[in-house]
Amino acid sequence: MSEPRNLLKGWCPVGRSFPNGLRAFGDDSRIQRLDAHLKSLTGLRSGEPGAAWALAAHTGLWPEPRDGAEAGQRLVDLVLQGEGDYLEVAEVMQTTDAEFMRRFRTMSDRIVPAVHVAYNGVHSWGLEFERFVELPPSQRDLQQRAPAWAEVLASADPEAGTVELGPGLSARPFSDERPPGVYFSSANAEIAERPETPYLERLSEYLATDANIARHIEKLRTESATLAARRSHLYLPVAANGENGDLLALSPSLFTWGTFTPIEGVTDLWLANGLDIFHWSAETGWVYHPDTDERAESARAHVAGPNS
Repeated sequence: MSEPRNLLKGWCPVGRSFPNGLRAFGDDSRIQRLDAHLKSLTGLRSGEPGAAWALAAHTGLWPEPRDGAEAGQRLVDLVLQGEGDYLEVAEVMQTTDAEFMRRFRTMSDRIVPAVHVAYNGVHSWGLEFERFVELPPSQRDLQQRAPAWAEVLASADPEAGTVELGPGLSARPFSDERPPGVYFSSANAEIAERPETPYLERLSEYLATDANIARHIEKLRTESATLAARRSHLYLPVAANGENGDLLALSPSLFTWGTFTPIEGVTDLWLANGLDIFHWSAETGWVYHPDTDERAESARAHVAGPNS
């Protein structure tokens, strides 16, 4: 087996930070106009306001929504407008795993309250859900199992530490002053364990095989032709959990690990963890855009140092 990747070495280049990009976008009055404009829009979906800000900062173009409610899903999410008739198009797509979110809601919104209601002990406990915990398949099944778990905790001694309630489910005693009861403590992100595959190859595979990605790319291609767009952007806020949680970039080192296969018809790819962003284009390859000036300064010093 190969050695684990050293995330402190071999970083990709560092570009300007988000605040520095905003300063290049315009003066305070232009930034305030963009802020007021985006706040006035009611049809933006999750991830789109952040994408609009980031794309404005890093392209210098003015973002406008295109796929309003009356247009359905046929149009791209944003157009980026420049001088005259210059424009680019952008699609925003979450990598959120719907199945993970369903399981997570079952853990936090159904199991924990059910055990809490059944509990009659004098201590406070936090439920911890491990990777791929077996969940009660029905409300009836939960109503049978929750009292049993509550009874175990009511008779447990918190001084003995963590209590195992079943496969993938445990409870740890809380030492704070909260009232007696059972609370949500933690849940594993349920990221699938994979071989030590180079990051850029894993990313390329995802982009080439995911059905949702394919639909967004098709919209970019169609709309690029319709609008005579100069560039097309796929903007991905990356979730930290679920099937594709391993795509959340932990270090600029990941973007020099392996070979990236570009998406045909997409000129720019953005992988976002908040406003900490990795950007690919054919002209520059991968560039890291930190979310603060301080982080950008630190990253440039790191790249210029012995770990470059």
